[in-house]
Amino acid sequence: MQRYTAIKKFVNNEIEVFGYYFKEIEGSPRMAHDIRVNINNLQTRKEVLQWYIEFNSGGTVHTKEEIDRVKELLAAESI
Repeated sequence: MQRYTAIKKFVNNEIEVFGYYFKEIEGSPRMAHDIRVNINNLQTRKEVLQWYIEFNSGGTVHTKEEIDRVKELLAAESI
């Protein structure tokens, strides 16, 4: 949902990306990209916490403190 909202706000000139609003890009390119949405069927809190760690510790990573906090929550689920 965060990513969809960010894209929508950029295309609607509500936020800048790399210092530019969408309308400032020469020719204001049309959005011709597909957006893929995956819906997970995670059954337990433990599965949700594990998914969070896997999803957010690659690419643009969350802070070490945030990942460690969720790892601690996951460890507590195993008790």
